[in-house]
Amino acid sequence: MNLSEITKITVASIGATAFMTLFLYLLDFVLNERRLKVVKVLGTMLTNQTAIGKGLSEKPSAISAGIIGHYAVGIAFAIAFLMLVNVNWLQFDYRSGLIFGMGAGIIGAITWNIYFAAHPNPPHLNILLYSVAIFCGHIVFGLSLVLMFKIIENVIEKLHF
Repeated sequence: MNLSEITKITVASIGATAFMTLFLYLLDFVLNERRLKVVKVLGTMLTNQTAIGKGLSEKPSAISAGIIGHYAVGIAFAIAFLMLVNVNWLQFDYRSGLIFGMGAGIIGAITWNIYFAAHPNPPHLNILLYSVAIFCGHIVFGLSLVLMFKIIENVIEKLHF
């Protein structure tokens, strides 16, 4: 993997993760749930800083950990997508983005359920609703990842890199 590919993966995964995060924050707002904010949930659990009443942490260290962790997983998923494209299991199209997003969503939901079960002090939330939200968020991620790669390729082509 050369620097150009690493840059593409990084930019595409940041964009796709941002779209997923935005989707989950909008869903949180629409449902008035206040427990679907993946960055806060992840940060709370990574730092073991569950707030009083089993709430999500508002501490900067928890939020920072959540952001870093979430975007790192986004990069890992982008690399996995490219690996599946390179072995011809997927293509650079929205159908493949949807399929990948669904697969990543299943993996994500299962991983979160295991993490909640194993964590010594997880925040209180509706795990079924959270799992469905995570599944849907990963579909947004998969579709956005394809979009981001297409935008990057289009920009590179127009700028003749």
